[in-house]
Amino acid sequence: MVKFSDIKEVYNQQQEFFRHDESLSRELLATLPVDNTNHALVISGIRRCGKSTLMRQHVGST
Repeated sequence: MVKFSDIKEVYNQQQEFFRHDESLSRELLATLPVDNTNHALVISGIRRCGKSTLMRQHVGST
C-alpha cells in the first residue's frame, strides 16, 4: 500500500514543476474564448502537441 505521505510528496513535486513553467507561448492562445463559463472548452490533438501547456496558459491568462 502507498503511504499518504508519499503521495503528498509526489504531488508537491509536480506542483513545483508547474510553477516554473518556461514553455513557449502558444499562437492559438489568442484565439481561445475569454468567457467560456457556459460551455466546455475542448482541446484535442495528437500526443505531445502542447494541449496541456495551452490549457495552463489559458487558465493563467484569465
